[in-house]
Amino acid sequence: MLPKQNRLPSPEIKFVMRVGRRVTTPELVCIWNANKTTQARFAFIVSTKVDKRATMRHRIKRVLGESVRQLAPNMNIGADVLLIARSKSLSESTEKTVKILSEILRRI
Repeated sequence: MLPKQNRLPSPEIKFVMRVGRRVTTPELVCIWNANKTTQARFAFIVSTKVDKRATMRHRIKRVLGESVRQLAPNMNIGADVLLIARSKSLSESTEKTVKILSEILRRI
């Protein structure tokens, strides 16, 4: 689980979805919006279209959270980031997910 300062509160997710900029890969959609702090805050969405089983959706969220946690010390952007999973391939390996996320965050 991410530290509290790196979590995007639920009421702000809709705002980020409405006004944020998008970066898309085959595995993830990243919607981001600049915030007034130096901390990056994250939220994860995995719909039932990715997998019907809740256990797999939670696994994908855990893998995304672990990947963000590994990359967080190197980030110094003040942004609210919403990550939407598009495929099951994110649940396979954390290393692959870290590589995908680092590419997305580089683009931001």
